[in-house]
Amino acid sequence: MQRLWVLPRLSPARNSPLTVSQLVAQLYDPANQRNPAKVKAIQEHLQLLQKSPHAWLIADALLSSDSTDARFFGALTFTVKINHDWWVALISAADITCIDLPANPQSRSQLNEGEVRELLARLINYFVLLVNRGEKPLVIRKLASSLVAVFLKPNDFWTRPLRNLAVSLANGSHVPQEQSQVVDFQNAALPALNDAQIVALLYFSTTLAEEAVKWSSEARRR
Repeated sequence: MQRLWVLPRLSPARNSPLTVSQLVAQLYDPANQRNPAKVKAIQEHLQLLQKSPHAWLIADALLSSDSTDARFFGALTFTVKINHDWWVALISAADITCIDLPANPQSRSQLNEGEVRELLARLINYFVLLVNRGEKPLVIRKLASSLVAVFLKPNDFWTRPLRNLAVSLANGSHVPQEQSQVVDFQNAALPALNDAQIVALLYFSTTLAEEAVKWSSEARRR
């Protein structure tokens, strides 16, 4: 299977990150707020791109942008794409009612474990990098939502997200969960964090709690 970050063949004039950046800038341009039809058209176009096969690359490029709006939209695109593409093939019949499967799984891309691990490492690295750069809260919170989306999807390898994020923040880059397990969370990882890193970890914790409650309520209704 093709890796997430390998650029597929695509027309740069139509879907390049530069074009998407321009669309995002137009979406948040105050001058366009007086033109609801234009804003709606831009939103619909961007929503299609967020679910396209190239959305991983688009999100990755936007998170590296100099624009706060573009970075926010990049984090949002990761969340949308995760929710759109995630599909685990081997699920027991008893679990189907509790898992957010697409109505037509064949229309979605199935992410294998290697790709999910790669995605998680990429998201954690961005989280650490942007927190350490003093990123605005709205971007950090949205990136935390992307990480929470990964945690709440069916997987059996990211089971200690708070510890993993804390150790990665203290380290300055992504630390695989297996390695973070041997670090003393309370006496080594947490004391090594500065105020901004602690606040970012709290953003993740709050988002995780909120989304877990929503997920649990939806599962009970099903």
